[in-house]
Amino acid sequence: SENLLELRVDISGGPHGRYGFRGAELHLVAVSYPDQFLPADLCSVPRTLTEDGKALGALLLGTMSHPPDCIVTARLLGAVDLRSIDHMACYLVAVAAADPHFDDVVDLAGLSHYRRNHLERFFQLHYGADSRGGWQEPIVAHELLHRARQSYRLAQAEKREKLLSEPAWRPISPAS
Repeated sequence: SENLLELRVDISGGPHGRYGFRGAELHLVAVSYPDQFLPADLCSVPRTLTEDGKALGALLLGTMSHPPDCIVTARLLGAVDLRSIDHMACYLVAVAAADPHFDDVVDLAGLSHYRRNHLERFFQLHYGADSRGGWQEPIVAHELLHRARQSYRLAQAEKREKLLSEPAWRPISPAS
């Protein structure tokens, strides 16, 4: 589906299990607790590039947190623009595709009033009391995602072009 994308969890929003194999069995190794509880997992979208040279950010909402570096297939709900006096950021907003609690949520309007208020309070605490969050519809989020993927591809093409323009070998200068 065109609404699905892969997210890499950068910062887990809450406690999560860490697992490891002992032989052929999967065992809980530890429960990790974050320094700060967040209303969502903070993620990045692989193979994207924003104007500031970073991967596009995303908020992964859900009923549980995921460990850092975990790849989660998510359903895109929209985006949020955050603006304060000295900061501007835009994040995609998504839910894990495998989370049945969000099966009926197809856009930001489907989120509970409580969850949206909780996110807005987080933005004000994290980005300053003067910050404003502008909720964006899925079409805006898709355009943002498309531009970030295109920027990434262009940057990769420029790197390849630079590598191809340099000689693969250099003649050895004769000793003087």
